[in-house]
Amino acid sequence: MAFRPTTNSFLKLFSSLVSYIVRDKLVVGLLLVTGLAFLLRLTWNLTVHTYPISDFAWYHERAVGLIQGEGYSVHGRPTAYWPIGYPLFLAMLYKVFGPHFYVAKAFNIMMGSATVGLTFLLGRNLCGFAGGLGAGILLAILPSQIEWTSVLCSEVLYTFLLVTFLYVFTLRRPEEQNWIHPLASGVLLGLACIVRPASLLLPGFLWLLYLFPTKHFRRGVVLGGILVTSALLTISPLTIRNYIVFKSFIPVSTNGGMNLWQGNNPNATGGYYWPSDPKSNPLTPYLHDEVKRDQIARKLALDFIRNNPEKFFKLGFVKLYYYYKGDASALSFSLNPTYPRLSEKTKLKITSIANRCYQIFMLISIFGAATCFLRKKHVNNRFIFHTAIIVISYFTAIHFVFPAMDRYRFPIMPVFSLFAGLGLKMMLNRFVFLRAKFLHLLEKALW
Repeated sequence: MAFRPTTNSFLKLFSSLVSYIVRDKLVVGLLLVTGLAFLLRLTWNLTVHTYPISDFAWYHERAVGLIQGEGYSVHGRPTAYWPIGYPLFLAMLYKVFGPHFYVAKAFNIMMGSATVGLTFLLGRNLCGFAGGLGAGILLAILPSQIEWTSVLCSEVLYTFLLVTFLYVFTLRRPEEQNWIHPLASGVLLGLACIVRPASLLLPGFLWLLYLFPTKHFRRGVVLGGILVTSALLTISPLTIRNYIVFKSFIPVSTNGGMNLWQGNNPNATGGYYWPSDPKSNPLTPYLHDEVKRDQIARKLALDFIRNNPEKFFKLGFVKLYYYYKGDASALSFSLNPTYPRLSEKTKLKITSIANRCYQIFMLISIFGAATCFLRKKHVNNRFIFHTAIIVISYFTAIHFVFPAMDRYRFPIMPVFSLFAGLGLKMMLNRFVFLRAKFLHLLEKALW
């Protein structure tokens, strides 16, 4: 006789599942922060209807071109100016769901929410459940992390891949890892590089984490070598494609030299710089040859750095100021190209709130980082702590050289959130302690 499930059997199964979830603190915390992040990002996207402009429109057009069989090209010419990673990701989504903006935004919401969940797990491994919960909640409610999900930008995908990499990479301490961990981590980091090549040199710095903590130096060399090699092999198909098409060694994209020149030239401001006047822009003659333009730009930038070391260092600190000063570019890209249009007064009010939230977030994060340095007992996993410091230092150093704006800081905000979670935990613990002491003294005074 065939088994036919009844309503009671379904109810029993559902109640068993719910009771298991409620009993497991880790699952409850993960669902809480991920659900909060999802609701906030969904609400923002249902309220603010952003349409793509500038490079975001370019990503959409290249993705449509890919699914129409045009290859990765602009007006019939092959391109590698921006990395293929995000347009290729969009093309895969469009192939399945159709070339609609809301498809990309829906996946931005899901990836942004998953990033918050992974940040919670990383924070838990770093400083316990309360610290992880604080990290997840703070990242979930940080305005810029919500606002970017309505933009067809590569940042959300790149951040998701970077945080997934960090979670896999730090899942076990170096002395506990086998070859699978650096292999999987390298593949994830390679995929992130195909989306945004800013992390191309990061595997080399993370190799150091394998060399020093491990008792056997040779084992550290092998594990670090696997990490670097797997990352390089992951990006190698793109490098080979670029060599076949352009007859030149281009690891990922042809805008590295351009970006280097924008940040290092006699008229550089520290941010985006592209003068329309040909007299002040030596790259204008090479607009239709992106490989040559990139090579010339790199040479001009390196010559400037060699001949003007003092100005280079001054510009570096200006760039860091732009990198860390505020959190407004997300609003610029998500609120300006919207329908219906928002008033300037509304935009200014939202921007002010976003910047204030960012400032509070960073103050808590700095407090948490200081706690990690000064009171090691609050850190459960020094490997995660050291990895976080290297990642923040690496991206900060990159934007000491290359042009900077707060948009480029978006991918490392989950790393700052790990410290913010610990900072919030310490502040709340201190508040509870002081409150209890105050009530005790008050009770003694009254009686």
